[in-house]
Amino acid sequence: MLMQSLTLSTEWTVKPHETGITLLMLSKTKPHAVQREIDVHVSGSLDILVHRVPLKKDHELWKALPPPVALTEHTAENFIHYMRALVYTMRQYPICSGVSNEQYKEMWPEMIQATIDENEFQEARYTQTCRSLKCDLAVKQRELRCHSCRYLYNALRVKIKKPPFTFTPGGPSTYSMTKQEIVEKAKLLQRENTNLRETVQRLRGALSRDVSMDSSMERDVHVINVKPTLRLSVEPKVSPLVSILNKHAII
Repeated sequence: MLMQSLTLSTEWTVKPHETGITLLMLSKTKPHAVQREIDVHVSGSLDILVHRVPLKKDHELWKALPPPVALTEHTAENFIHYMRALVYTMRQYPICSGVSNEQYKEMWPEMIQATIDENEFQEARYTQTCRSLKCDLAVKQRELRCHSCRYLYNALRVKIKKPPFTFTPGGPSTYSMTKQEIVEKAKLLQRENTNLRETVQRLRGALSRDVSMDSSMERDVHVINVKPTLRLSVEPKVSPLVSILNKHAII
């Protein structure tokens, strides 16, 4: 009786189980893929999955949900209204479109913090997209992408606008480098830095030896150029008469 009273839109299906009821949102195209899953327990508590991934506990959708209603003999009708309200709220949060723009498609594999969504869940918003690894998956109906994918979108816009530049003499490079290319560039720069250090050390050693040799030659030249100074003691000449007078103390 409870299941017969619960009528939902065509893309939603209901599967009862021992601990409650699971509400499934299926893709419109066949074979059907489960796009959303709301597991409603008899206690009124919920588990929500989007693309088979549990909805983040801090997602704003949780605040938009109606208050929980437990299933008892006296609350069956309220429980049905509760599940309808859950489906209605869930429909207000479509899937995040990520960055599906064709002009950025070539750069998708280069984005380390992103993944490529091949649309295995047959969403109508895109055929293929690139989404952040931190994607919220569900967004408000008026929004195209979540906060993390908006950041990814802006990063791709900046990346495509940057002109190419020469990274090393070994060849041209661009701002659009893959992770492997970044690692190789870093190794190359490290080797060049080591070679430069060794070259500087050799030049310093050669310069130090040249300076020491120049100093030694200057000392040798100084010794050669120094001539000994000849000092002559000139005694005054005294006449014999003055000598005799001095001897007898006459003068």
